[in-house]
Amino acid sequence: MSRKLWALVPVKRLADSKTRLTPTLSARERRELTRRMYLHTLETLAQAGEKVCATLVVTADEEALALARARGVDTLIETGGGGLNAALRQGTLRVADRGGNAVLVLPIDLPGLAGSVLCEALDRLPEGRVVAIAPDHQREGTNALVVSPLGLIDYRFGPGSFRAHLAAARAEGSEIIIWKGKGFAHDVDVAEDLATVAFAPLDRR
Repeated sequence: MSRKLWALVPVKRLADSKTRLTPTLSARERRELTRRMYLHTLETLAQAGEKVCATLVVTADEEALALARARGVDTLIETGGGGLNAALRQGTLRVADRGGNAVLVLPIDLPGLAGSVLCEALDRLPEGRVVAIAPDHQREGTNALVVSPLGLIDYRFGPGSFRAHLAAARAEGSEIIIWKGKGFAHDVDVAEDLATVAFAPLDRR
């Protein structure tokens, strides 16, 4: 069976995102930064072309839903308030209903990830049972995750998720690919991470 890979993009409420940047950025600046990174993520996935069958945004944020729909991106309204892993499980069920058999989970806070880098990484995926994991630069969190086929491992995003996803993949005997490089490794959580953001300066009025 050929792989039909869907991208899952989970999005928190824009106004509630990146609270660890509060000492550095105002609420307005954090919302603007999150919005820019979100649009960058959608554009990066658009550049992947046929390597990604479709993108599904899972969110309860009305603006995030509208931005995705304006770009022809499929959306799913997050329900239940069970957190990131629950939202991804909800999205995975939708992917299965639409005929997808593999997922790429891509958070929105990778502003240094270029479409060309993502395409190259997807091109290197082997056939069959595979889990690809992009650890953050501290090798603690998970900045991107491919699970093929659907449901091969459960989502374990949260503290120590890189090791948790790695252990789950090993337990299933799947092939494991580790995605490295600045584009995948550098997410934006704290003030020091803002150096990786290549956008124009935020409007700080």
